[in-house]
Amino acid sequence: MKPWHFSIFKELIQEINPSTIGEIGCHNGRTAIQLCYCALETHNNNVHYTGYDAFDDIGKEESKYQEFNGKGIGRESEARRWLSKVKKRFHNRFDFNLIKGYTNQTIVTPVCFDFVYIDAGHSYESVLHDWNMVNESKLIVFDDHHLDGVNRVLKEVVEASHNVEYIPSTENSRASAIVRNF
Repeated sequence: MKPWHFSIFKELIQEINPSTIGEIGCHNGRTAIQLCYCALETHNNNVHYTGYDAFDDIGKEESKYQEFNGKGIGRESEARRWLSKVKKRFHNRFDFNLIKGYTNQTIVTPVCFDFVYIDAGHSYESVLHDWNMVNESKLIVFDDHHLDGVNRVLKEVVEASHNVEYIPSTENSRASAIVRNF
């Protein structure tokens, strides 16, 4: 993730001071470390991060399809290496879990975070599943809301029960859809 994409996340993290951060689709961990560093540097809370990704279970050909939005195969070892650096710096205040596999198999009961970023599978079915598993979280951010599967879940399901704030893509902000449950 390029640093300029992160400004909207920084504002949101400062708004809620999360103690629990979830990322569905953590790929190589680069967004994870930005989220975690921001939370840890913004307040004195302990922070627990949970990242979900299929990682290298995704076949090379499969990673090219719309489900994965062409971002390729994430590496668990790389995500773990980045997050271990955060742990080393904030050893008394930070911990993390990485959960490998497709979320329809790894998140089978609802989970709740202070901040959760949804950026894994982009099909309607994947996004709907992920939403259903985290929809009680305090602040939920969807990436790629312009893609058909994500947009359809937002329009048909999420907007029926929640206010959704759409943030356009700018040079300082990644396009996002935000749901606040507070």
